[in-house]
Amino acid sequence: MDLISRIEQLERRLRRLVELYRHSQRELAQIQQEKASLEELVARQKRELSNFQNQPKISKIVTSVPVNPQDTAELRQRIDECVKEIDQCIAYLSNSEF
Repeated sequence: MDLISRIEQLERRLRRLVELYRHSQRELAQIQQEKASLEELVARQKRELSNFQNQPKISKIVTSVPVNPQDTAELRQRIDECVKEIDQCIAYLSNSEF
């Protein structure tokens, strides 16, 4: 093999390496973006879980606050709506894949 053909072969290999490097950099950027998105999702879900765990405390506070019956019914309805929303979040989290 003469010198020119060896140089051409090295150039082809170098171009391939550069191509692979650029592809790897694009994949890395996508993975980092996905990681950041998943980290935000996990943080949000932790906040939602924390809110859910505080629900018994909220119920205890609500039952200890003296209010008239109409206000109690309205407050109970709002709490029920919150609980339903939390249940939906839990169902969503249960079906999500990480």
